[in-house]
Amino acid sequence: MPDVDERGLPALDTFSGLVLALTALSGELPAALVSRLPASDTYKEYAVKQLKRDSLLRTFYRDGVRGLRLTAAAKRLLVECWPDQFLPYLSGSTETNQLKSEITRRLRLHRMAEVLVTMLNADVSVLPWEKPALFSPAPPDDLTALDRPAYYSSREVKELGAQAVKVRGSRSTGVLLAGDHAFPIYNTGSSQMKWEDKAELRLKALLEMELCQTRLPAQLKQTKQAAIIFASDMGQMAPLVGVDKHHSCFVLSREFEPFCYLPSDHHGEVILQLLCDPGEKAVLDGILQKGFKPPRLGDRERRHRW
Repeated sequence: MPDVDERGLPALDTFSGLVLALTALSGELPAALVSRLPASDTYKEYAVKQLKRDSLLRTFYRDGVRGLRLTAAAKRLLVECWPDQFLPYLSGSTETNQLKSEITRRLRLHRMAEVLVTMLNADVSVLPWEKPALFSPAPPDDLTALDRPAYYSSREVKELGAQAVKVRGSRSTGVLLAGDHAFPIYNTGSSQMKWEDKAELRLKALLEMELCQTRLPAQLKQTKQAAIIFASDMGQMAPLVGVDKHHSCFVLSREFEPFCYLPSDHHGEVILQLLCDPGEKAVLDGILQKGFKPPRLGDRERRHRW
């Protein structure tokens, strides 16, 4: 049984508290995404059912897409208990508070949530209250190099205020900072994503100015931004490298070079951990840069038989 306070709200360091926090941060959590969170399948099923029985969580199903949303009671309790953490996400006309039912808006929220869970499982700091307020209009005076990888969502980047208006239209879900690397993050999901070259170039320039030159120069002064693109499968790779000439091509326009293409699953989480560890990344780079032997005679025929 998860720890709860006198009002029936689970502690944030429990699985149930994590589900509520991720739902608050993303607006709507894809129901299937719960299976990727750390806990046994039996316990996860029980915890979600308990949150629904306690009227803290509800299922929203429309257009064949199932998601989890906070109830009004859950929003009120989270803001009452932890206003500093949740008030920015659960008040006013913010996208995570005033939820829409249009499928395009919901899928955008789902893609944001997928990245949060992937980062969480790769041991990256994702909860805003567990990392420095790097994008606040007035950053902390004692801001130093991050001691562990941290992911800042596009909503956190927008805390810059007027500066963030410059990147309106960018398809980025946020930015990952790991060591001396800055990775703008994208998630195409299972559909093709059309890129606006100028918007992504403005994002790159903003991160260079605000992060590399102003806020974390000691850590990121020498960084070369390399994008990480998540997708549900390899089917989105062809448009990204310019095979599909009917869509704007992210790679050919050279906003970010190189870039990493990762699946939104456990395999992607493992590779992401390697990318966040400079030593392991160097080993991986060495393996990928090695020449491959030519195929042996008969390999192609055997593959066809398989």
